Amino acid sequence: MSTPFRCPHCCIPLSNAPRSSAEPDAASDEVDRLASSHFYTRRWVVSQLVAGLLAGVAGVVVCVWAVERSAPGSGSKKIVATAVADARAGETAPGSAEQGVASQGPTSLKSAGQLEVQPLSAKAISRPPPGGAKAIAPPLQGPAAKRSAARPRATGPAPNAAAPPEPPRPAEQPVARLALKRLQRLDEDDLRAELRRVPEVALDTVPNTSKRVFVTVNQLLEQGGRYDGPASLQSKRPDLAGLPLRQGKACQLAKDEAKEFQDLSRKLHEHLGKSDPAALRQALLETEKETWLTPNAIPVMTQILQAENSSVRLLYAEVLGRIRGGEAAEALVRRAVLDLAPEVRERAIRELRTRSRNDYVPLLLRKLRYPWAPAAGHAAEALVALDLKETVLDLVRMLGEPDPTLPTTVTEGRTRYQVVPELVRVNHLRNCALCHPPSFSKKDLIRATFRALSPAEESPAFIGYGGGQGEDPGPFVRADITYLRQDFSVMHQVEDHEKAPPHQRFDYVVRQRLLTPVQAAELLQRRQKGRSTQREAVLFALRELTGKNLGPRAENWLRGLWPEKQPKPDGKQR
Repeated sequence: MSTPFRCPHCCIPLSNAPRSSAEPDAASDEVDRLASSHFYTRRWVVSQLVAGLLAGVAGVVVCVWAVERSAPGSGSKKIVATAVADARAGETAPGSAEQGVASQGPTSLKSAGQLEVQPLSAKAISRPPPGGAKAIAPPLQGPAAKRSAARPRATGPAPNAAAPPEPPRPAEQPVARLALKRLQRLDEDDLRAELRRVPEVALDTVPNTSKRVFVTVNQLLEQGGRYDGPASLQSKRPDLAGLPLRQGKACQLAKDEAKEFQDLSRKLHEHLGKSDPAALRQALLETEKETWLTPNAIPVMTQILQAENSSVRLLYAEVLGRIRGGEAAEALVRRAVLDLAPEVRERAIRELRTRSRNDYVPLLLRKLRYPWAPAAGHAAEALVALDLKETVLDLVRMLGEPDPTLPTTVTEGRTRYQVVPELVRVNHLRNCALCHPPSFSKKDLIRATFRALSPAEESPAFIGYGGGQGEDPGPFVRADITYLRQDFSVMHQVEDHEKAPPHQRFDYVVRQRLLTPVQAAELLQRRQKGRSTQREAVLFALRELTGKNLGPRAENWLRGLWPEKQPKPDGKQR
């Protein structure tokens, strides 16, 4: 009997030589069993797996022991555990492990026993510790940077990533600024300095006039008479003759209006006294908006806030933008033209954009003839910013009108005289008797102390209407009657302030100054030599609105803009 010999691993027959029949068949069976490929292959695989697992566990234990010995801390175990997990993950994603390795260099952690640990993967290096700041890995350079840039980054969430933080509350979006085309580049300080050169009108230019007014009014009221205001002085005082003094019902508030004005004035002065802009803004626009966002509050805010700093006036323009109606539009036009701060004028123009043009276009056109040149320039800038192209014909007509700064002749009966419009200023604290009548009764509404005549040693700043209470000795005026209404107000520093505050309020109005024939001739000659700033403002608006420059004459603009149908400057068509 012959049995072939086989390889113990692959079971291939080794030889066809017959075996000796003397060997028993049991030996042949044993050789076949040992030669089975499944038997030897399974034993080898199992032994290799066991050895690999033991080596891996041993390596992890050594790494943990080395890190804890070299960098002990509360978060070291978490860092190492994270690094090991990332290292295993990096075996399946070799591209991520290459990122940052080129710039890191061979880094090792050594314990006290000088046991060297291999560098961690890039993920382990760049991962921030839990609860700590993000670790910033050095930027890649050279070929490694190119390889990293070529690979797309993973977009899925990282394993064990912390929950994203709650998005912050969106802040108030800033309002985009207008691209204003400026005719002039004067800032607030320059305009304030220019206003200081404006002529000043004072009741006490003739000494003790204010005291005589109080004595006269007191005697007149005791006799049952009525005081009609300082208009009676205009015939004797040429400096007061051209002031726009009001009389009769036009200068007096109704009782309910006066009571509301007094209450709002006290409340607004209380807010200003706290010197907290945020609280003032919250009161006007949020907590007390039912009180302030109404047309009835406009006179109070105008009288008090127009002389405050630019930040308060900016808030005032914003408040006016929340109020509907013609009164708010008129107040916004005053801010857009007469305010000294460019940011306040810009805010007022932005608020005018949301309104009907019929509410403010006629007002802006009239401001082009204002006797103070910067105001006319501001009006032209507002027309351009609002893109009021429908005013082009009106602007051309204004070129055909006389210069508003030249003398004009006024006829009253058989008397003819010449006047010129002129901006003047009035000290608010020293001329209370020029604007309001004296008050001798505590029942009068909107009472205010006339500080210039107060016997107190120190005269504090004006603290609002509604005075006359407590131990205030007076004297007082009543602001429910106002003879002279200012166009705008500005704070100026006063050198010779005596008992009054060093910074005082000045009210600005336009008067018609009387001229002698010689003064009128000299002024006319001087103005004709130079170019009128008011006409320059009109020409600026025309050039910007039409994109053309047709010169200073109205006829050229008529022919250039309407070559076939030419309206005359008076509005009639040919």
